[in-house]
Amino acid sequence: MQTILYSINGSHLFKMTDNLSLELSGFYNSSTYNGTVKTGRFGSLNAGIKKELKKQAILQLSVYDMLSTIKYRNDYGILTPEAFNGKSTSIFYPESRKFPIIRLTYSMSFGGNAKVRQKRESEESESKRIITQ
Repeated sequence: MQTILYSINGSHLFKMTDNLSLELSGFYNSSTYNGTVKTGRFGSLNAGIKKELKKQAILQLSVYDMLSTIKYRNDYGILTPEAFNGKSTSIFYPESRKFPIIRLTYSMSFGGNAKVRQKRESEESESKRIITQ
């Protein structure tokens, strides 16, 4: 028996303004066999919006599994007989199946790039002063 597995992944970033961007991403996995277990197809569509604020701060809102489509299904005993000729199906619905996972993140850089650049320049000038023999 020959099976074909395919997986599609995609991501696209839309730059709305200099400090505002929107990202859409998603994936789809076809059904396949994992050993003797048939694994069902599943996928997800995700989105996020990012706003760069003053003073190197970022505010980000993201939504995972917007369409509530992730469902893991495993069928046992389909390809070959399992112990005692049993056939069973296992279905798992993650928390995103009931309601999409929404995250609001605020991050801010402490110290900034100016201090790092200044430290790097002082290290370079110091290394130039070292006399090697």
